[in-house]
Amino acid sequence: MSMRSRRNSARSPAPSSPSPPVGRKDSSPQPTSLTKRVANLTLRLCKRFLLVDTQTQLCLYFCVITIISVLTDYFPFPRSYFSDKRNFINQYFVKLGWGWTCGLLGIFVYLTSDTYCCGTRRDVSRHLLRLAFGTLWWFLCVNLFEIIKDHFGVCVTDYDLSHDDCEALGNRWVQFDISGHAFLLVHCLLIISEEVKCIDGWEHIDEILSKEMSLRQPRYSAHALNRMKALYDRNTPCIRFLILLLTLLSLTWTIMLLSTVIYFHNFTQKLAGTCFAALGWFISYRFWYKWNFLTPGLTGEGVIKYMKGN
Repeated sequence: MSMRSRRNSARSPAPSSPSPPVGRKDSSPQPTSLTKRVANLTLRLCKRFLLVDTQTQLCLYFCVITIISVLTDYFPFPRSYFSDKRNFINQYFVKLGWGWTCGLLGIFVYLTSDTYCCGTRRDVSRHLLRLAFGTLWWFLCVNLFEIIKDHFGVCVTDYDLSHDDCEALGNRWVQFDISGHAFLLVHCLLIISEEVKCIDGWEHIDEILSKEMSLRQPRYSAHALNRMKALYDRNTPCIRFLILLLTLLSLTWTIMLLSTVIYFHNFTQKLAGTCFAALGWFISYRFWYKWNFLTPGLTGEGVIKYMKGN
């Protein structure tokens, strides 16, 4: 090798790895943050809890009321925080139970139906009518229970005396007191279970909309697709937060139902209250809402079909 070629080889720089072009972002996937992982896991657990079949839940309530009521007749449970009617949860949550349930569900139904009905106010109002019927059924049953309490009882000393005359004479009136707590809690749990069914498949809405937008001849107009996409992106974060709140509320109602079964009323009174709640659920969600006319319809019925099983 000549001296000139050696000098040229010594001067030539060593090859370096190619650098990415200026202005191009690294497309490698970024690691998911711990907070996001915990949030996604929590959301999945909430959905799994809320999406238990409603009919299965109702059968479980009847079994729990029957079994625990029989057990408490022979093995009374020790007194606890929940055996006091004046405890905080009972005073400020259960006694206002339908208000808490209707308030959270009202916001939830509005946001979800606003999304899958593409913001059509008439359809959104129609879905909210389910909560109106739930309120009407609650009001009728509570007042019916008071009528039964006053007119279907006996005076201990004289069976012929009325309720007012019995108490005026200082005697004890033995009444059939249907468990309003059992009715209210089961009523709330059943309606929550039915209304949250629209979250089953909710995450697929974005995929469906993207697929429709990519088609040459989509099934929906471009305006409807863009409108629903905007509503989905805007409402979904709030809906996810409401799913967490409704899960906590359902857990609270379940715990308070157990405390009612353990500490208050007899088996017949609790069973009667649960039957009235089941009757309202059957009339509405299993019968009336499935009609094709003069009905609010079922949750998830809107412009786009996204729910699993549809």
